[in-house]
Amino acid sequence: MRLPTMPAAIGPSARQAAVKLSRQNAEPSQGRRLLAAVSEIIANRDVISSEELVKQLAADPTAEWCEFDRGRTPITQRQLAALLKDYEIFPKVIHPTKRADDSPRGYRRSDFADAFARFLTRDPHIRTQPPRPKRK
Repeated sequence: MRLPTMPAAIGPSARQAAVKLSRQNAEPSQGRRLLAAVSEIIANRDVISSEELVKQLAADPTAEWCEFDRGRTPITQRQLAALLKDYEIFPKVIHPTKRADDSPRGYRRSDFADAFARFLTRDPHIRTQPPRPKRK
């Protein structure tokens, strides 16, 4: 049985696609920049409310979070939640009480552990899998 051959035009297209897919962005995504900013804020905390987190993000006048909405307003709790949703991080009631108006939603540091480990590598040369043992 004879296998069909690929047209010559497909070869360069496949190569171009492979090169394009293999390139890494020089600039981290907005979500990764947010994770990096959050990691600094919650480094010494176990829990933080959404309100406090957006205040801390917007506190640095040079950060993109203080003029997040088309350069006009700081990032909101809703925008924060929408960005973190991509990493499967969702706000939860952090101080449950019997009063609905006194139960702030927020995040636990443990909610971010997986995303920090996967997306915030400190060194691009860190191996994500342990080396295989050498055969004798």
